[in-house]
This record gives sequence, C-alpha cells and structure tokens, in this order.
Amino acid sequence: MKKFLAKLTALVLTLSFAIGIFAACDWITVNSDRDLSQIVATVRIADDIDAQDLTKRELRTRFMSYEYQYVYYYGYTAAQAYKLALDNLVRNRVVVQKARIELANLYNDSLGKNAAELDDFTKYFVENALAGTNRINYKSGEVTVKTTVPEKGAAEDLAQYLTEYEYKRVYYNVRRSLNGMIDAYTDEEEEEEKETITYTARTAPTVESDDDKDENYFRTDVPTYSERLKASVTLGDDAFDETLYPSVYALNEAVYENYEIDITSSTDRKKAYELMLSAMRESGMLISDKNDKNYENYPYVYDENTNPLGADNVLNYVYFKNMIKSQMEAVIVEKYQDSLIEGVQALLGDDAIWDQFVIDYNAQKAAYQSDYSSYETALDAASDSSLVLYNPYSNYGYVTNILVGFSSEQEAVLKNVKERAGVTKDEILAARQTLFDQLDAFDQRKSWVYNNFGKFDETDSTFAFEDAYLIATANDELNETLSKFIGTIDFKSSYQTKNDDGAEITVNLYNSVEPTKIPFETFMNDYTSKVGVDYVIFDKDDASTVKTIAAYDGTTASEMDEADLNGLKQLCFAFSTDSGILGKTYGYLYSPFTSASTYVTEFAEAAKAVVEKGVGAYTVVGTDYGYHIIVCTKVVVDDYDLDSKDEFKADLSVEGTLANKYRKVKYDSLTDKQISKEISKFITDTLDDTNKVTYFEKNYADLLEEKE
Repeated sequence: MKKFLAKLTALVLTLSFAIGIFAACDWITVNSDRDLSQIVATVRIADDIDAQDLTKRELRTRFMSYEYQYVYYYGYTAAQAYKLALDNLVRNRVVVQKARIELANLYNDSLGKNAAELDDFTKYFVENALAGTNRINYKSGEVTVKTTVPEKGAAEDLAQYLTEYEYKRVYYNVRRSLNGMIDAYTDEEEEEEKETITYTARTAPTVESDDDKDENYFRTDVPTYSERLKASVTLGDDAFDETLYPSVYALNEAVYENYEIDITSSTDRKKAYELMLSAMRESGMLISDKNDKNYENYPYVYDENTNPLGADNVLNYVYFKNMIKSQMEAVIVEKYQDSLIEGVQALLGDDAIWDQFVIDYNAQKAAYQSDYSSYETALDAASDSSLVLYNPYSNYGYVTNILVGFSSEQEAVLKNVKERAGVTKDEILAARQTLFDQLDAFDQRKSWVYNNFGKFDETDSTFAFEDAYLIATANDELNETLSKFIGTIDFKSSYQTKNDDGAEITVNLYNSVEPTKIPFETFMNDYTSKVGVDYVIFDKDDASTVKTIAAYDGTTASEMDEADLNGLKQLCFAFSTDSGILGKTYGYLYSPFTSASTYVTEFAEAAKAVVEKGVGAYTVVGTDYGYHIIVCTKVVVDDYDLDSKDEFKADLSVEGTLANKYRKVKYDSLTDKQISKEISKFITDTLDDTNKVTYFEKNYADLLEEKE
C-alpha cells in the first residue's frame, strides 16, 4: 500500500537538509523575528477545529526544508519555489485538519461500542491511543476508554492521536536528525585510517520493506542480528538479550526511550552545537532565546517527572518544536489513510474486482494478441505484483537454472581445445566431458561474508547469514544447511564504524574466505536431493532423462507451491554461478518462438523438454558453461477468460490463484486511486472556499519578488 497522503502532503521536514544551506543561499535574506512572525495564511476547514495561522517563519522553514531543491536542481526561481512552498503548506494544513477531525470522530464514535463492531484498525487505534486511560476489554468485548480526543486544541493535542510507541518514535526521529546536524558541524580529529576492502556483493534476496509493516506486526516480529547490533549503540549488550527485547516492538521502543542528543560528550560537539545554532539564527530559522516566549516552558504531553523521553532543552526552540509537531502530523496523516483503507476496500466487492479484471484483460488482449514480442516482454517481467492476464499463445513456461559452472581454468582448457586446428566436434565433447567429471560446486556467497551480511562466530570460525539474506522454505534441513557459509574463514581483525544510518557497527576483516569444494555428484546427492531433484543427465532422444519431483508427479499444477519454489531459489542464491537467475520470481522464460535462438542449444532443448512435461519436471544438461540443473517452475495457462466470472469470484479467496493475486494487487492500487480521488477533491474544494483559506499576500510579497 502506497502512503498516498504522506506523499501528497510531504509533511515530514528533515533536519539534515540545513547543513551548508543556511549561509550559502544568496537568495535568502535575513529577516527579523518580528518580520518572520507575520501571518501569511490562515486555514480552518470546519467549525469544529481551531483556525491555524501559517507564519512567514514556517514558510521559510518549509522552503529551506524542501522547495529549495527546485531552485538548485530544476531551474525554478526563488520566487517560484516560495510560491510552491506556500501552496504545499496550505495543502498540508488542509489534510492535517481533515485527518484530525476524522480521527477524533472515529475515536469518539467507537466509545461504548462492542469490540466486535470495530474493524482491526479502529480496535488498535482506540486501544492504544494516548487519549485513553483504559483499554479495550477483549474478554467482555466492550470498549471502556473514557477519555475522548478533543476536536479542537493546540499543537500538543496532536499526541493524543498517537500511540505511546509512535510518540516515542517522533522524538527519536527528531533527536537522531539533530545529532546528524551536530555531526556535520563537528571538527573532530581525523580517525586513524582503517583497513577497508570493498567487495561487490553478490545479489541477495529482496527484503520485505518495513514500510508495509504496522506497529502491531512489530509486537511479534523477532529482531534480526543486525537490528540488535544497531540497537546496541544505544542499549549496549542488553540489545542482544532476547528475554529483555523479544520483539522488534520492544527493541525499538527501548531505543526510542534511551537515545539522547549528544551535546556534551566532547568539546568538539559543544562547539559544533553552538555553530549549528548560530547558523540557524543567522538564517532566521531560530527565534533568539530572549524572544521565544515558550523557551522556558514547553508544554510536553507528559510532565518532566513522568516523560520517559526526558526534557531536552534544545527541543524547546520553536523551530524544533515545529519539527516535532510536523513529525506528529505525518503520523496522523498516515493513520488517517489507514483508517480509510478497510472502508474503501469493503466497497471493492467481488463484482468490482471482476469489472476491473475485465478492463485489464481487454487492455492486455489488445496489446498481445498480434504481438508476441510485447507478450514475451510482459511474461519475462511477470511477478505476483505484475500479472499477465491474457495468454494468446501456448507452450510457454518458466525454468530455474542452478548452474554449477566451470572454473576460469577449466574454461581456458575448453577454449584451447576448441581453437585447436582440425579439432572435431566429438573431440570437443570428449574434452568437455572430462571437465564435467572434474566439476565442483562452491558456495557463491563469499562476498556476503566479506560484506558482513551476518555474524561471524570466532569460537568455531563459522559465519551465519542473517535471515534477510536467506529465503525461508518449508524444508528445515535445507534451511539449516544453507544458513551458514560452506567453507573456511581465516579471521583477521575487527573495528567499529558507522553505517549509512549513523549506527555503529562492527566490521570484520578476514585474511581469507574459501568455499569448500563439493564434487558435482556429491552436490546433487547432498543438496539438490533435499528439494526432490536427483542426478540425471539430459538426452533429447531419451524421455526418461526428464524426471519429475515426486510431489508434482501426476499433478496438473500450473505453478510450484511457494515453499518448493523458495527451496530452488535458495539453492540458486547459494550455488548458481549464473547470477542472472537471482531475484527472478519464477526463473527464466521459455518461449516456443524465441528460446532456440536466445539460449545455447542444449539449454533450450532441455528447457523445452521440462516445460512440455510440466511443473516439477527437471533434468541436468551440460553446456560450455558447465552443468545446468533445470526445473520447470510454472507453465503459462489461460486461468480465466471473460466467460468465467463465477470461477474467478470463487477463486478470489483461494491463496495462490491468479484471482487471489489479482485482488491483492488491485486492492492496493484501487484503494490508493479512490483515496487519492476523494482527498484531492476535498483539497480543491477547500482551497476554492475563501472562508476556509485566507492569504495575507502583503506579508510575504517580498519573498515573491524576482531577484536579479
């Protein structure tokens, strides 16, 4: 699900933008506090919310946070960029006010209702929002939260829409960004140069983004080693204690609570902090201390005695208070979108999904029925999120390719034989067979070790890969076998440094990392056999040399189960010297029209044979590259046509079917489209209503003057 509203409003202002900009932009003039306090616009979208004034200072901050990039990179004048900044600020206010009203109504309307009456989002929201003093009693099913969310109020009321976890994350984000600013101004002594070796890392599995995971998911999600390592910068060795922090939620919350702004750890940081504040004052982004009415007494949601986040004096500056407010607003807008999702999707009934399927099916039919090139391009890029619905041609399929390739020395031997004067084809094949007999498989993840994609254990010199670099299968034996690097590792030394996120990490250096030699027959017996693939050499004239994985023998499955497919993918990532296969959803496309000319002859013939036999069919074929273990993972069939509406609707809830995959894709895109349509219309209608949005042009006219 794309966060449409967050993208629409671009609410989150970062702090790191400011480095080097404060004094560098000659099209920014220094204004007095009084000038910057002038109101440039007022927004009030409804009677049940307070009017919000936008000041010239907020306009300046917005510009320097984001729109200045349009001047630097896109040829805008400063005046044009300021106009864009004002438009975006007003749109932000409109969306935030809308989100606050709707969330307040949602919260207050749910009080006293039975939990069974609420959707999943509302139950979690009501149970965990800071506004409530009690929680949903799931035994009785009654919502017993007594405190209502105010529909009017100052900025600090924003926190009542947040959960405690979100509230702590907001302050953590601002603190972390502020430390990044101080880092940029710190003139510390150069660190002792560390020995570093850069390795191009072998392709790794795609990791599921945390962006699509919600807070509730993190309550049961177990932290990876790298997540604990990153948290240890703040929590020390406790981060690795699974009893203290069994979940990502618990680990993150502890980091949010304990992370501090580092102003006093060294003279350099104190100096950097003052330089940063000085630059911000010169730019007009900070109100001077004596004029900041709220400097001494910022109204925290928690008082200092109970606030688990502490009371950092630097956050009392109006600028940073606005940053906190902006972060809270970003969370609120995202929550508002989440509150809409289930309602919008509830309207997307089976008939609506079918109607959209018909539209997409006909569009693909128009594109593919007389153009197999476009059709093959679509098939080649097919995935669970990029579906091919219309199939005008037959006998297409997909094969995975675990290539145990020749070494560079073996390739050189074969090349020399082929270049010999008068050499015959039989002599070349005989020489190649000799190389096949000497063929060894090796763990190809050597670069993952050098790049620290896991944890090195000095006690037994083994390297365990992080879960993110493995593909979980239903085969526990295979998971265990491939969870560690298969080879010997000679450890050299380690040192601490910071990664791109600014978190301290341990970097290990090795004298050598050498994979273990595995003779090809042993590789087949000990590894591929775990996924049901035995040792058999392809002969195009002998049908018995194409076998079928037992689980698929006699079935009419159109594609492999995900767990079985993942086992093959895992073997590819670990052993295949063909890096082109890595990351492909189903493997390589076999085409009855083009594969004979696209692939080397032996590979094309073997691929044709396994696809014709069906899903789960496999063989091993030799080429000048080595031995290819080829398995058919999917055959392309006509799942539905326009006469199969009832079948399509019946399959919508059946996991793994095309209809089910299509619904998942369309739920996201159609939901985004509908939310986008509704909110865009609301914004347009609001902006056209002068009773809801008022501009004070004379107060910002100087910013819209074009400078020579």
